[in-house]
Order: sequence, then C-alpha cells, then structure tokens
Amino acid sequence: MNAHDEKDTHMASDPQDFATPRVYHSSGTRTRADQWRDVSSSRLGAMGRNARGARVPEGAHDSDSSPSSSHVPLHHRLVNASLSIAVVLVVALTVWGGLTYYTARRNAPENVLTQTVDRVYTIGYQTRALNRIERAKNATRHTIDNMLIEANPFGTNTLALYVYFVTNEPASVSYTVNAPETSYPTFTRTVSTHAQRMSTHEFQVVGLIPATRNVVTFSITDANGQTTTREYTYTMGDTLSDAPVRVRVDDLHNAGDSVGLGELNLDGEGGSSDSASSIGLFAVMPATRTNSSTNFAYMYDTNGVLRSEIPLKNITATRFLERRGWLYYAISPNQLAVVAPSGHVESFLNFDGRYTLNAQQPDYTMDSSGNILAIATNGDTFDSTREVGTYVVRINALNGKMRVMADMASLMSSYRSATTRAAVAMSAAGSSGSGSVSGSGGPGSGGSSALSVTRTTSSWDWLGLNSIALIDDTHILLSSRETSSLLTLDVSTGDSPVITAIIGPAPLWNDTQYYADYGPLLLTKDGTFPDAAGQSDLHISDVTADGYTVSFFNNNFAFSPTRPFFNWSTAIPSASQRAQNAGEFARSYIYTYRVNTTERTFTLTSSQAVEYSPLFSNVQFFSSTFLTSQTTSGSWDIWTEGGTRVSRFNAGELAAFRPLYRVQYVHYPLVR
Repeated sequence: MNAHDEKDTHMASDPQDFATPRVYHSSGTRTRADQWRDVSSSRLGAMGRNARGARVPEGAHDSDSSPSSSHVPLHHRLVNASLSIAVVLVVALTVWGGLTYYTARRNAPENVLTQTVDRVYTIGYQTRALNRIERAKNATRHTIDNMLIEANPFGTNTLALYVYFVTNEPASVSYTVNAPETSYPTFTRTVSTHAQRMSTHEFQVVGLIPATRNVVTFSITDANGQTTTREYTYTMGDTLSDAPVRVRVDDLHNAGDSVGLGELNLDGEGGSSDSASSIGLFAVMPATRTNSSTNFAYMYDTNGVLRSEIPLKNITATRFLERRGWLYYAISPNQLAVVAPSGHVESFLNFDGRYTLNAQQPDYTMDSSGNILAIATNGDTFDSTREVGTYVVRINALNGKMRVMADMASLMSSYRSATTRAAVAMSAAGSSGSGSVSGSGGPGSGGSSALSVTRTTSSWDWLGLNSIALIDDTHILLSSRETSSLLTLDVSTGDSPVITAIIGPAPLWNDTQYYADYGPLLLTKDGTFPDAAGQSDLHISDVTADGYTVSFFNNNFAFSPTRPFFNWSTAIPSASQRAQNAGEFARSYIYTYRVNTTERTFTLTSSQAVEYSPLFSNVQFFSSTFLTSQTTSGSWDIWTEGGTRVSRFNAGELAAFRPLYRVQYVHYPLVR
C-alpha cells in the first residue's frame, strides 16, 4: 500500500468494525444519531391514510340524516354499534402503531450504539480484531511507504487511527494532525523520542477532527538526525455523541501574576515532559445521563479541541489509571478494561457478580502491585437493603479474583442504625422535587443551570462513599460524603479490617447513639479552621512513619439525606446547605491536611477558595499548578501554585457535560 493513497492503505472494513458500522458510516462519514430520529413523511402519510381510510358505516358522521334509534330495528342498531367500535379500534391501533414506530425510530440510534459498544468490550470482538490486524501485518512488509493504517479497529477511540510499520534502522517517530478545511489548530504528538528509537512502530494516532478531512504527517528520524516525512489523508466521520468539537478557552494570563497556559507545566504527576501539550489530554467525564445505556469520556487538548472520544457502557467515567504503558478504566459497573497503547483491550478485570461499582459515583485506585481497590455495591438484585457503596473490594491484577476487604455495614452498624433510608439523586435540569435542596444560581455560579439534589428511597446511601485512596497497601482512606468525614481502614489483618481513625465534625460523632464506637476514633483538630463538608477526590502524598498529607476537593456542602434531622448549620457553620450558590458567599475549597498518626491530630496546611460546586468535582495537582472541575457549568480551570486562576475551559450550555463528574489530565495515548 502507498501511504499517500488513502484507498490503498485503508484496510477493508470488517462488518463488525466499530469504526465503520454500516448503520453509521457512508463513504467514511458517520451519520449523526439525531438524523435517525425523524419519521419519514411518506411513513407518516401512510399512517394518516390508514387512519382516514378506515371503513365506516354510510352516514355515520351525519347525525342529522341518521334514522332515529326508535325506528331502527335492534339488529341494525347492534350492527351499527359494532361498526363504530371497529372504527374506534382501528383508529386506536393505528395511533398506537404510529407511536410505537416513532418510538422505535427515535430509540434506534441509542439501541444500535449500545449494542455496538457492548460488542466492542468483549473478548471475542477484541480477539477477532487483533487476529485481523496480525494477518494484515504478516501479509506483507509494512514500511514507511506502505504503512498499515486502519481507523479504530479495536473500537476504543472513535477519533483514532491504528498505525504499524517497520524501519530498517531504529528511529524515533512523531506525527502532526491537520484539518486543512477547518480553522482548528494542528495537533502534534511524539510517539518515541531519540532515546526511545526502535525498528518496529505500532501506535495510535489520536487527535483527528470529526466530520472533515484530516492530513496526518509522520516524521521518522534516524540515529543521524535525518528525518523522512510521509503523509496520510483520512476523512473522519462524525462523533457518536453530542460532545462539542471545541470548548471555549478563556486565557486569563493578564490577570494579576498569572501566566499563559502554554507556559504552565502540567506534568509532575505520572510522568515528565517539557511541554504539557506534547503528551497529555484533559479527560472530561460527564455523569451518566438518566436511563442512558451508553456514556463517553472525552479527551481535549490545551486549545480546547476534542481529540478523542472513548465509548463506555452504562457508567460514569471516573478515573484513568496508568501502569507500565497500560491504561485502566471502568467501562461498566461490572468491568474494567486494560487498554494497550495500540487501543487493543489486553484484558478485562471483572467483578464476580456479587458486587458492582456504583454507576453514578464510582471510584477505584491501584496498589503497588497493580491490584484494583474499589468502592462497591451489593450486586444482588434481590438484596432487600438496597445499600449503595458499602463495600471495599480488591481485584487481583494477575488472576482476576475479587476479595471483599471491608463491609462498612458491619464495621459501622451502630451509625447505620441511626440513618434513614435515602440516597442522593442529582439533576442539572434546574427543577427540584419534594424533599430537594435547591436554589437559584447567582454570582459565582458560572452561569450554570440550577442543580437539584433530591432525597430518594429507591436506594440507601447512608455512608456516601465517593473516593478511595491508599496511604499504603494496608491502610485505606475513604471519603464519606454523608458524614463529611475521612475514614481510615486498616486491612493488614486480612479478614478482620478495623477503622482506626476518623477526621470529621465532632458534633456528628459525639452522638450518644454511637459515640462509644466512633468517638474515640476521632482525630483532634490542631488549629482553628472550618471542617470540610461533603468532600470528594482524595490525594495522598508525603507518607512518613508518623503521618501523611491528604489533599481533596472540599465541596463545602453540608447535606445528608440519610440524617434529615441532624443540624449541619451547627456542626459546620461555615458550610452551605444550598445546592446552588445564592450569592457571593458560598465557595468550595481545595483543602490539604497534614495528619499526624502518632499524635492523632490533623491540621489544615493549605486552603484555596474555588467556585462553589456542591457535588462531584475534583482537583489534580502538578509540579507548579493544579486543576479543578465544576459540576454544573461543565467547566474546568487551571490555577497557579499561588492560587491564581489562569485559564478556564468551558462548554457553555451544551448538555453533554452537565452535570460534569470529573476532569483528569491523562498522558494519552500511552507509549510503552
């Protein structure tokens, strides 16, 4: 194949190829889902004719000319009544058929997409795709003049190309993506550096612009610095979701002592690089929509341009974990995928059926051996308690076996008995139902729509675990939104885990119903500062023999639907009890505690006020900057180490990001 000729280099499409399913593609361009939602006029016309053409008795619509019932024999009246009933039935069935047809047409794109995504994340699909790629690799020698290039053969990134070729001598590779018919900036990535030169090159090209022609320029540099370039043209289809191709980026570098985004070093977490834009992307993770069976994670560059679209099943994307060149992420409440740099799913880590991730607020982390530790829910559909997120489980990375590390219902039974059956249901639609905590947006709300936080009895989220982090491999730190507390678990004893420490508001834990069990575990506050409220997203650092540092997003929202009569305004006076910022006073914060495990104290070492975000949201730290996300406005910000906001990425009123669960800067795609 000739790398200059798209038709020669693009492999024949497999009928089950996720990149080119027949229902979405036509000549390399996917059809938007909303184009499938219209019922054709001819079909509607046929429906109307069926309804209007139903046979009715002669004169049935002319009451004046109809003979009086007193002059019509009984059997004639019965016949007329039967015919009238038949007409009503025909009309009703026709209307019902039309509605059924329209509903089916309306749901067809979602159903097809769901089936496609479900099929992609199977061993069979991945094996067939890999075998097809291997056959193509072995069929001929693929050089820089005959590269093997295929669009998304493994189905894990709809805006990516798989590339394979060999060189006679070790060489480094980079590529640039340009969409010449648009105004989007070029996108450059380094696949391998001079020190990483190799002769076999297999990787993903990410960053193609949807619904337009893309020109990919490959630069291959040998040991002597001699560079050879090759171009490949591909017309990318449209996105499968409704994500914006570009979000607005407000550069605030002229404000105060801030600097431009291009000068910021976004590395320092999980790798090192001279330029943030050279290796990473912002993974944008919106919360799963109600009744949606498919979700996505989106990757944006520092210019706010969409560069990758990662399909998921029915789960909110929550975290991408990197280990030895592999990317780990949840694709459903029951499964995590381990994805290679080529886009191939190397393996799946499965829950064993007894437990699942919480689909709305999932979280997990990784220990030093690569095992996954997660907050889990009882997956038994016959579980009468309907408790949410009360287990901590571990999935062995080597054999896939799952083990329950802690059952919080057993460890905290006396506190559990003091709660009522309720859970949090959040909506960004702007309306609030009975029992909700809501308000109207105001200054500082980011122009976001109203957020409704509602109590529901469909499940029992009495602890509200929303984040998990490891102090070390035997000590786990959990964030409990319902109690506005951090809980330390010691799992070193195997089958007998214990809670060793609680950081939280003393008035809550001094309750006589359960003080004897938990009051002595409460750490002492060293200093005068407000307690965190409804916090999320824990980050552990600086672990020493006598303690550790924990940073997190302090949502500053004191609301506990499972403790409706607890007085949060007394327990944490500084916290807001409103789901929206009604003025300029409510703020969220980035908190950092230093915890002394020997003296059993904690102190606030850093506090940075940020835009109010009552639920979800996160913080991510880099060498000299940090990132925060905001739930309702669907935006994320970059801050200097000194606490000056320098850039905001904002999707505006677009529904794709609202509510926004998390934004994480990810080294994507990874290179081994």
